[in-house]
Amino acid sequence: MLRVENTDPHRVLGLVLAPTASLWDAPVDADGVLAGPAEALLRLLAGRLDSAHTPETLTMTSDVVTLDQLRRVFPGI
Repeated sequence: MLRVENTDPHRVLGLVLAPTASLWDAPVDADGVLAGPAEALLRLLAGRLDSAHTPETLTMTSDVVTLDQLRRVFPGI
């Protein structure tokens, strides 16, 4: 599970990557942290977070998954 720390507005969630991806309450122990503007999370979930639309303030800290791997989980339509 990843910890997702949103800004603008501030909210902390958990992103579960299993056979189906889902959002839950923030985990205490996480496999990584995705932190940045809420708009970036929405773009990611919609498959619209390509490198041209990734804000410099978005950070991904994980030894388990990369931002590029997350982009493949949510390919969009």
